[in-house]
Amino acid sequence: MAIEKMHFINIVGPVKKLDEFVMDGILPFHVELVQAMSVLDGDKKGVYPFIEPNPYEGLMKKVKALEERTKPFSLLDMKIVRQKTMTVEEMEEKVDQFIRDLANWYQEKVETDALLERKQAISAQLGPISDLDVDIQRFFHLDFVKFRFGSIPLYNLDKLGQYEQTLNILTQTVFETNELAYIMYFALPDETDKIDELLASLYFQRVYIAGEVNGRPGVALQNLDEEILRLKKRQLELETSERNYIEANFTAMGEIASIVNYRYQLFNVRKYAAHTKEAYHLCGWISDSDLAGFQKAVDKFDDTTSIVYEPEEVDERIKTPTKLKNKGVVKAFEALVGMYGVPSYNELDPTPLVTITYLLIFGMMFGDVGQGLVIFFGAFFLYKLKGIKLAKVISYCGISSVIFGFVYGSFFGNETIIHSLLPFLPLLEPMQDQLITLGIGLGLGAILIVVAIVMNIINQVKRKEYGKALFDKNGVAGLVFYLSVILFAFGVYAGQVVLSSAGFLVVFVILPLLIIFFGEPLERWMKTKKFKSRQGYYVEAVFEIIETLLSFFSNTVSFIRVGAFALNHVALFMAFQVMQRMLGGVGGVAVMIFGNILIIGLEGLIVFIQGLRIQYYEMFSRFLEADGKAFEPYEIHTKLN
Repeated sequence: MAIEKMHFINIVGPVKKLDEFVMDGILPFHVELVQAMSVLDGDKKGVYPFIEPNPYEGLMKKVKALEERTKPFSLLDMKIVRQKTMTVEEMEEKVDQFIRDLANWYQEKVETDALLERKQAISAQLGPISDLDVDIQRFFHLDFVKFRFGSIPLYNLDKLGQYEQTLNILTQTVFETNELAYIMYFALPDETDKIDELLASLYFQRVYIAGEVNGRPGVALQNLDEEILRLKKRQLELETSERNYIEANFTAMGEIASIVNYRYQLFNVRKYAAHTKEAYHLCGWISDSDLAGFQKAVDKFDDTTSIVYEPEEVDERIKTPTKLKNKGVVKAFEALVGMYGVPSYNELDPTPLVTITYLLIFGMMFGDVGQGLVIFFGAFFLYKLKGIKLAKVISYCGISSVIFGFVYGSFFGNETIIHSLLPFLPLLEPMQDQLITLGIGLGLGAILIVVAIVMNIINQVKRKEYGKALFDKNGVAGLVFYLSVILFAFGVYAGQVVLSSAGFLVVFVILPLLIIFFGEPLERWMKTKKFKSRQGYYVEAVFEIIETLLSFFSNTVSFIRVGAFALNHVALFMAFQVMQRMLGGVGGVAVMIFGNILIIGLEGLIVFIQGLRIQYYEMFSRFLEADGKAFEPYEIHTKLN
C-alpha cells in the first residue's frame, strides 16, 4: 500500500503503424501520454506535431445525432468494438443508412405532432361555444359589427351589464364555470378598440377561434375530436414502428457507433505525438506493474523500439504522476486524501495512516452500536445505489462507531442493554471517566503528531532535503523538542529528577529550539559548506520559534475535542432521556426517535467534519505537500461528449 513506481517511456515506430501500436501497446497498459514535442531536446528540424484534422470528426457528429434519435436507449453502453479494417466511407455509409431510415419516421412524427397540437388548440377554442346553433363562419363575415369571444371573471359580470346599458355593445353569456363566464360580444367597428380596452380592465381574456372552422360549433367539434383520435393513433403507430426498427437494428447501430467512437478517440492520440516523414515519436508514463506487459507488446512490432527511463533521469519540467496503490478498506479512503490534494510522487502515501486514524477518531467521538449500524447500512445502500465514493467511507465509519459503541456500552443512547447482555462491558464510560476520556484524546493527539513528524522526516529524506529533515520544526529537531517537552512535563508531574532537571531542559528542549532557529543557515551549510543567512532572516526566525511553540501546543490541545465529542455525544442523549421521562408514553418514544435522528444527522455530520479537520490541519500540514499530479492514462471512453 504505497505510491506505485513509475517509468518514463519513449517510443519510435513507423507512422503507418501508429494506430495499430496504440491499440495493442498503449491502451491495454494504461499509459499517460506526454506531449512529445515538449520532451524533445536540441535540434527539432524535420520533427513536427501532427496537425491533420481528425477524419472521423464529421462521422462522430452523425453518430451523436443517431444517439439522440435512439434515446432513451444508449448506443455506446455496449462493449467497445475494435474493428481494424473498415474504412471511413464504409462506416459513413452504414451510419447514413440508419439516419435516413429514422429520419422518415422522425419527419412524419414532427408533422403529426404539430398538426395534433393545432387540432387540440382549435378543440379547446370550440368547447365553450359547442352549444351554439349557428354557423360559426357567419361571425367572421359581419358587415356592420365586430365579434369577440372570451372569458371574464364572474365577479365582473354585473359590471359588464352596467356598461352594456351605456355603451354600444351587445353581450351574450354562453356558459359559466365556478370562476369564469364565457361571453360573446358585438360592437361597432369604430368603437371596437375602445371597448376592447374597457373589457381588458375587467380581465376579459379573448379566445381566438381559428378561421378554418366551418359549420355549427358542435358538429365542427365532433369532427375535430375524430381527427384528433386519428392523429393520436398515427402517433402511436409511428412510435411503435420506430421503436421496433431501433430494437431490431440496435446491436448493429451500437457496433458501428462504437467503432466510430473508438477510431475517433484513437486518432486523437496524435495530439501527443510528434513525427518525421517516416516515423512517429510517442512518450509517456507507465506504472511498474504494466511495464513488463508493455515491453512484450513492443517486442511484437519488429520496427518499433522503446527506451525506458527512471523518473530521476527525466527532465524535472516533466512532473512524475502519482498512482496510489491501495486495496480493500484503504482504497476507499483515497477519497479523503484526494479532497486535500494529490501526494507528490516522492512522498509517502498517507492513505493507510488516514484509514486507521480517521476510523479511530470517528469511533471515539461517535460511539454507539445502534446509530453506527444505521450509518453503516444507510451509507452502504447509498454507495450501492448511487456509487458515491464518500458513502463507502461513511459506511466504514459506521462500523467504527459500532465497535466503540460496545466499548462505551451504548445502544441508541441506552447504556443498560449491552451491559445486561455482556456484563464485562462497557470498558469505558465517558461521563463517569471524564478526565480519562479527555486524556485519551490528548495522548492520541501526541502520538499522531509524532507520527506526522516522522513521516515528514522520511519524505524529506526521499526528496534528498537532508537539511529540512534534520533542522526543520517538523524534522528531527522538532521531534526531539516535542518529545522532550512531553517527557519534561511528565518528569515534573511524576517527580522524576532526571527528566525535570535543568540539564535535560537545556540539552533536549532549548538546544533543539536553537537548531530550529538557525535551521536555514544550517541547511545552506550542508549544501554549500557556507554558514550564511538572507537579510532579515533572524527576525523571521524569532516569529517562527513563537509559531512553532504555539502550533505544537494548539495542535496537541486540539485533540481534546476527540474526548469532548465523546462526552457531548452522551450528554445529548441524557438531555433527550430527561425529556422522555417528562413526557412518558408515546410522546417519550417520539422524543427518543427524534433525538436519535437529530444526533445521527447533525452530530454525525459535525464529527465527520471534525475528523477531517484533525487529518488536514493537525497532521497533513506537517508532512504532506500534496502538490502532485494524479496519474491519468489515455483511455477510450464510451460516453459521447
